[in-house]
Amino acid sequence: MNRLKSIFISTAISIWAFFTYLLIMAIIGGSSILTIIGLLLISALPLGFFSVLLSAKPVARTSKSLTLITSSIVLGAAITLFGVYQGGNFSHLYVAISSLLLWFIYILWYSVLPKSKTDMKLGGHMPTLTFTDIDNNEISNNVYKGKKLLYMFYRGNWCPLCMAQIKEISAQYNELEKRGVEVLLISPQPVSHSAGLAKKMGVNFRFLTDKENKMAQSLNIDQPNGTPLGMEIFGYTSETVLPTVIITDEAGEIIYLDQTDNYRIRPEPSTFLKVLDNLEG
Repeated sequence: MNRLKSIFISTAISIWAFFTYLLIMAIIGGSSILTIIGLLLISALPLGFFSVLLSAKPVARTSKSLTLITSSIVLGAAITLFGVYQGGNFSHLYVAISSLLLWFIYILWYSVLPKSKTDMKLGGHMPTLTFTDIDNNEISNNVYKGKKLLYMFYRGNWCPLCMAQIKEISAQYNELEKRGVEVLLISPQPVSHSAGLAKKMGVNFRFLTDKENKMAQSLNIDQPNGTPLGMEIFGYTSETVLPTVIITDEAGEIIYLDQTDNYRIRPEPSTFLKVLDNLEG
């Protein structure tokens, strides 16, 4: 199933890119305004959602149904089909149907994450975990004994929602530091990718690599074949991790655990602060 999703998302984005090319050709060719509007909504809109909205706006959550975008794409399909009925390019019929189908598959199937089989639970304790830091040194979570820890397992720099989530939590750096929390950002991506992200964020968090995803596997939060097909050429492996946030107290007890069932919906950073404040209280 994960492999199918990996193939789907890469294929869908490529198809929307091709449909956007058709839109450009329609504009150059002097197509009717109806055709241009329809193609704009069913091609450039979904592509823009991936290439602009998610990467430009550091908000790590959307509505489950993406109602406004979904409604616009449905409207675009209807306009395109009407244009075909009025004597427009018949091939646009397939464009409209394909785009609509791809979007609903994305919303209803691709966005839903498989449930992890982890044994972690509130009140439990984190086991010993070993990661690699940005200087290629091995580091164990045991070095943080006696400290509050926030573990954020993220899929990699390729994931727009993960990057938005990291931007959000980085913006809360001062608040987290006041509460004496060490933040560990963990991904199976190459060390060089994590080092680049650390430099970009410029906060005193620990950017760690889980080599071969071994620690995620030990916690049963790994996602085989969860990386979009083709990302291997950028150094990523096909296996990734299910987005997971864990907070432990000074004794290593788990006081917060979030494993989203939809990759587009991540917890608010304010939630982490409330959990920590309740701990102090």
